[in-house]
Amino acid sequence: KKTSATPIYKSVDQTESANENFKGVSRKNEHELGAALGLNYFNSFGFQGRYAYRLMPEGFIEEVNEAFLIEGGLGMTLYGTVKGKSGVTGFHFFAAGRWDFMMDPTWTFFGTVGLGYNATSIDTGDVKGGGLFPVVGVGALYTIDNDWAVRGDFSYHFLGVGIAYRS
Repeated sequence: KKTSATPIYKSVDQTESANENFKGVSRKNEHELGAALGLNYFNSFGFQGRYAYRLMPEGFIEEVNEAFLIEGGLGMTLYGTVKGKSGVTGFHFFAAGRWDFMMDPTWTFFGTVGLGYNATSIDTGDVKGGGLFPVVGVGALYTIDNDWAVRGDFSYHFLGVGIAYRS
């Protein structure tokens, strides 16, 4: 067995990885709850609540520390005044697949793909993100401890920062 000064982290399926890229630590958490603030649809202030479930803890690629989650959420967008109407708001929900790559014990990078729907207080065609929208983006989680992380998202429907609780 090869020895080195660099620690070998266990991958999510509790096996050792020979690959130097994306080695991580065991993630025993199956559920993740989160809340975040930012810009919805690169346009207006909003907030979101999310829930994710670790569907495939071992992921798709052998020897890479990755996992696949299903994620859903609800959010609210405060559009303000649109076409002379004030107090315009939007309520959206979405579902997506999320592919996590654990770089090390602290950092996890991910990509998301899915669909959502945004209902607004005026005609959905009058506001950005109204109606059906794609959930496509990337992001990162910075682990504070085994239960808490800071999450950043850069996607079509949300650009923001929040907190995630894992159980």
